[in-house]
Amino acid sequence: MNLLGLNELKVFFLVCAFFMASSCASFLSVEKSEKYGGEIGFSDPGDFKGVNFKPGEPSINESLLSALSELSDQKALEDDLLLLKMMPDNINLRVLGFTDSVECREYDCVDLSLRRARALHEWLLNNGVSKFRLSEPYGFGSARPVGDNKTEEGRARNRRAYISYEDVSLK
Repeated sequence: MNLLGLNELKVFFLVCAFFMASSCASFLSVEKSEKYGGEIGFSDPGDFKGVNFKPGEPSINESLLSALSELSDQKALEDDLLLLKMMPDNINLRVLGFTDSVECREYDCVDLSLRRARALHEWLLNNGVSKFRLSEPYGFGSARPVGDNKTEEGRARNRRAYISYEDVSLK
């Protein structure tokens, strides 16, 4: 094989790899959009899906999987874990938790949202994510809603935890 043929082959493989990677990213975004009725579920620039919880869950020492609101949240966990494993190890992350404004009051909301963040944080550690990549989880309580707390559908969207880039403002 001459030198020109080898270079063409390299270019071909690079182009194929690019299209495969871009189609995977599109798939994650489309699935996320479908889960939230065509809207983006979370505001971070990454493709992390996050999970939603049953009202008041998790209770203390309850497993993450039993506290999730739907089976599709388990698939979202697997997708987020796969995305984490494909990312460079030098990107530091933090798990954030949230509540709706009806399931709890004031400091209880902060405590519940922190339990949600910790449950996801622990699940990630137990599934092979290095503790050096994850900063301490953080709970926002009912602040920063993504859904309307006047409807059950909106409240369900607000009962969530997700992986965020570490530099997110905690104020």
